[in-house]
Amino acid sequence: MVAQRILELWPSQSSTNERTLPDGYESAALQRVMQWLLELDVNSRTGADRYERKGERQTYRNGYRSRRWRTAVGEIRLFVPKLRKGTYTPDFINDETEDKLREFVADVYVDGVEVKRLRDTVESIGLSTPAHYEEAEIVEQLEAVIWKYRRYALVLPIPEVNVNRGPLSILTLAA
Repeated sequence: MVAQRILELWPSQSSTNERTLPDGYESAALQRVMQWLLELDVNSRTGADRYERKGERQTYRNGYRSRRWRTAVGEIRLFVPKLRKGTYTPDFINDETEDKLREFVADVYVDGVEVKRLRDTVESIGLSTPAHYEEAEIVEQLEAVIWKYRRYALVLPIPEVNVNRGPLSILTLAA
C-alpha cells in the first residue's frame, strides 16, 4: 500500500517511456564534459598536460577566454584555453557533438558513469583516447554533478503507528 502511494506521488517515467532529467542537470553536466574535452584536446595539441615540462611540448598555455556555447538546453559558459604561440580553436564543437554529449549525459544520469561508454563517446567526437587519470578526473566530476541533482527533499505521507496510544496517525516527513 505504501509502495503504491509512493508510485502515485513519484513523477512517473515508466508510463511515458521517456526520461525526464532534473532542471539544470543537463546544462551542468554538458558544461563539465565539454570543459574536460577542451582540456583533453589542448593537451594533445600542445604535447603535454598543464604544468608538465616535456621536450616534446610544442607550445605553452596562456590562460583562458570565456565563450558562450548555445545548445538546445540554453547557453553554457565555457573557458577555452589560450596558447602562447598560435591559436586554439576547438573544431569539434558542432551540433552532432552536442547531440552525442546530450545522449551521453542522459545515459550517465540513469545508468551511472561507465569508462567504456566515455571512451566511445570521446572517440566518436574525433578526439584522442584519454589517459586513465584523465578518465578518472571526469568520472569523479560527473558523479559529483549526478549526486548534486539526485539529492532533493522527498515529501510523502508516511504512516506512523503509535502502539501506546492506539489509533493510526499519518505524519508527513521531509527528507
